[in-house]
Amino acid sequence: AIAVESIFTSALGMECSPEAAEDWMPQLTEENTVMDDAVNGKLDGRFSLFYAYGPPLKAYNHVPLWVYDEANDELDLIWPKPNMLGRTSRTESSRMVRYSMVPTYDPKTHMISNALPPPSKLKLSKVGGKCYALAEEEHCYLDRVFVCTTSKWSGAPSTYVVMGHTEPGKKGEACMWHNA
Repeated sequence: AIAVESIFTSALGMECSPEAAEDWMPQLTEENTVMDDAVNGKLDGRFSLFYAYGPPLKAYNHVPLWVYDEANDELDLIWPKPNMLGRTSRTESSRMVRYSMVPTYDPKTHMISNALPPPSKLKLSKVGGKCYALAEEEHCYLDRVFVCTTSKWSGAPSTYVVMGHTEPGKKGEACMWHNA
């Protein structure tokens, strides 16, 4: 297991302590979350990799959710909100947002280049019927990213904590990294 403190101070002296996700968020990455209706849109938790949340995103009332698009063998990004968890025309990302926020994925090796390390290398891993972003070296199945601060210039996360578990299905010990 990876032992890290849950509170850290970044190189800029900013403290970052992950808060619990809101009640509606954990189901985004649950294997048994399946919906396809006019209100919620389309979501299959088996293909949801991880989501980001935190104070900078709270004002928007939605979170970025990275998903695996099995039909096109690529990663994608949608923006669920409490009353619309799945993909709809209102939760899809524009091409520009996809280009800047979706990590590079190699379908031949299943490797994901994590633009916000640590961890720097992830592998798309399928266990049973569920897809995960797996930090292989650390043996951690990513689930969420708590964003503490974002860049004033680009809006990209500048301090954050990446969290997951040592076993699939949100089981095993917690594992986490911070970027400072």
